[in-house]
Amino acid sequence: MVAKVQVSDPQGLADLASVSLNASALGRGTILLRATDLDPNAASANQVASLAQRTAKFINAMGGTQADLFFVEWSDRDSGCTDLPECQSPRPWWDDTNRTVPRVSRAVLWENALSAAAGKRLILWQVPSGNMSLDDTCQHYRDNRPAYAFRHPRDLYEAGVIALLFGGGAACSTQPSTDGGFIQAQGDIAYDPPAQPSGLSAGTPVGPTVPLHWNENSEPDLWGYRVSYTPVGGGTSFTVNLGPANSASVLIPTAGQWQVRLAAYDAMGRLSPFSGQVIVTTTVDAPGVYLPVIIR
Repeated sequence: MVAKVQVSDPQGLADLASVSLNASALGRGTILLRATDLDPNAASANQVASLAQRTAKFINAMGGTQADLFFVEWSDRDSGCTDLPECQSPRPWWDDTNRTVPRVSRAVLWENALSAAAGKRLILWQVPSGNMSLDDTCQHYRDNRPAYAFRHPRDLYEAGVIALLFGGGAACSTQPSTDGGFIQAQGDIAYDPPAQPSGLSAGTPVGPTVPLHWNENSEPDLWGYRVSYTPVGGGTSFTVNLGPANSASVLIPTAGQWQVRLAAYDAMGRLSPFSGQVIVTTTVDAPGVYLPVIIR
C-alpha cells in the first residue's frame, strides 16, 4: 500500500512532488530525502536535525503515524571488514570520542530528532557485533560501536532508543555468538544491579540542608542514586532520587539526629544494596509550605 504524500504541506516535502504513487515510490522518495549538496560529514547539527524531521514527515505521510515504533540502524557491517566484496566500499570507522566525523554522537542526534518529530520510540537493529579484541577474520571483525552503546545507554535512551538488536547482515559479519563473549558480558553488566555505593560522608549542615558526598560507582549503565534518611530512634523515612553525580545536598525536614543511607540504581531500575549509614544532626526545621484548602 502506498500512501499519498501531501506535497503542498507548508512544512516541506515539496521535493517529493515528482514521486508517483506506485510500489517504487518508497525507494525513490527515500533517495530524494537523502539527496544533499553537502558532504554528510560536513552537515551542521541543524541540518542533521532537519533531515531527521523531513524523514519523519515522509514516513508519517505513508502511514507511519499508525506505527508503535520505528526501526533504525547504524549499518550492519563491521568497520574492521575491508577485505571482502560484501564490505566494499569499506565502512569508515566512527570516532567513539566524538571529535571527528563520522562520529556516534552525530547518529544519536539524528535519532533524537527523528524520535521527537515522529513521536515514536526507536529500536536500533543490525547493530554491528564486533569489538576491538578481535582479529579481523571472517565472523571476527572489529567494530567500536557496540562498546560505545554499552558505555552510553543513557544517551541512547534520552535520544528515544529503547532497545538494541545486534547482528550483521552478511555471512562473515561478526555475530553475538562469534564475538568472544563481549556482548554477553556487557549484557550481564546491564542486567545486574549496581554495586553498593561506598565512601558516604556528610559535611557540616547549613540550616536544614546537609551536603553529602560519596565515591562514584563505575557501572556504565548507572542512572542515579537514591538517598534515604530516617530519624534516629525511628519514624517516617524519606527518599530522594538523584542523578548520576556523586554529591548532593539534602533538605532534612525537622531538626534532630537523622541516619542517612545511599543506594545506586541503573537504567533497568535495579537498586543496589544500601550503603552504610552516616548520622547527621540539624538544629533548624525546614521551612513549611502551607497551601489553602477550599471546600465547596
